[in-house]
Amino acid sequence: MKINEKSLAVGEIDNTLGKILDEVAILKLPKGFENFVMFALSKLLTNVLQHSRSKKIDISLHITAKTFLFQLDDFGIGIKKSYLLKKFYPKDDSAAIQWALSGLSTKDTNERGFGLYSTKKLVEALTGMMIIKSGTTKTVFGKNKISNHRLMKSFKGVSIVIKTKVK
Repeated sequence: MKINEKSLAVGEIDNTLGKILDEVAILKLPKGFENFVMFALSKLLTNVLQHSRSKKIDISLHITAKTFLFQLDDFGIGIKKSYLLKKFYPKDDSAAIQWALSGLSTKDTNERGFGLYSTKKLVEALTGMMIIKSGTTKTVFGKNKISNHRLMKSFKGVSIVIKTKVK
């Protein structure tokens, strides 16, 4: 299954997600991996709707019998600004990404934010790699290592890439 980079209006996310999940179900992936794909795509696209204030997204998905590659870019306010709007004050974009990955939510209620946290944990369990860009930071998780890199040019919004083997 391959979806080359595709731009969508945010209002098209629910309809497109439904179509993608239907196509994923047809692929006959290992059941646990199929559940991971459905969970990760649903959570990450829901995050765009709940937090980004983006008007559009770019999405790319490539699944073969052996590999899974997904990229989602929104062009909204970014992770740090989401926290700032809720009166949380991360010192920089790197700290904001770490907070999001630890489950600190920017929702109006006292809920935990499990979308990025759970997706990261599942990617780690699959020994895959996850890359998050927001603002001036790119954070890379893979092989039990986390590294932060300063971007030469600030990224408006959030970009998430997941690469893993199909297991």
